[in-house]
Amino acid sequence: MRVEIQDINTELRYEGYLWLSNADAPIEYSDSPLDMTLFEGANPFIREGYLYSQEGKCSLTIKHADGHYLINQYGVPEEDLNDPEVEQLRFVTHRMSQRYLKFLRYWREDESPACLNLPVKVFDRIVFVGFEK
Repeated sequence: MRVEIQDINTELRYEGYLWLSNADAPIEYSDSPLDMTLFEGANPFIREGYLYSQEGKCSLTIKHADGHYLINQYGVPEEDLNDPEVEQLRFVTHRMSQRYLKFLRYWREDESPACLNLPVKVFDRIVFVGFEK
């Protein structure tokens, strides 16, 4: 779900990172409150960010495009972390103290004309759920 900067819950603690446009490495968060001053001003800007709040059961994906922030917030139910229907992924990090980023990949059923309108699984979304410890 698309949200605006002012919709981000600043009372939650987050795990993840924000990568500024003028930085060689990201700002890492480990169960910390967000520094909302990073969203102010035109330069430097946050070019990319992935944040997860275990207490709030939510994940934020932040991208900067054409001078605007595109922020998506996803709810992450606790049961999804162990659900065999939800694919668990991990990616190697670069220039971070943590070794792996964890994501959940969600699929949904949709009818496909290429398959005689039978239901097929199609990609729905990918959601950041913290660092692998």
